[in-house]
Amino acid sequence: MRKKKSNLPTASGKQTGCSLEAVVVGIPHPKWLERPLALIRTKDNKTIPGEQLEHLLYEHFAKWKFPDQILIVSEIPKTSVGKFNKKDIVKQYENLYLGSESEEIASS
Repeated sequence: MRKKKSNLPTASGKQTGCSLEAVVVGIPHPKWLERPLALIRTKDNKTIPGEQLEHLLYEHFAKWKFPDQILIVSEIPKTSVGKFNKKDIVKQYENLYLGSESEEIASS
């Protein structure tokens, strides 16, 4: 079954009761060449349980697209016009799945 494309931060924010920014990017992986990584920032400094995040993401992503890791971050890099800077995010986390330590919140 194909999952419909949706606005993850808006949908997640409604269900968690807090305002979110979220981005999912593909970063290098030793076995699959590239796997998804989700970065989430709560705008109002609320905490979200990892199980709740997993549940929300399962609603929006097919199983094979589900992020290997979900990281809660204080800032998500943006461009000068306020869009997520995916190139900087990939560069910052390019070694995450290649053996370096991380702030893993949830994994599939």
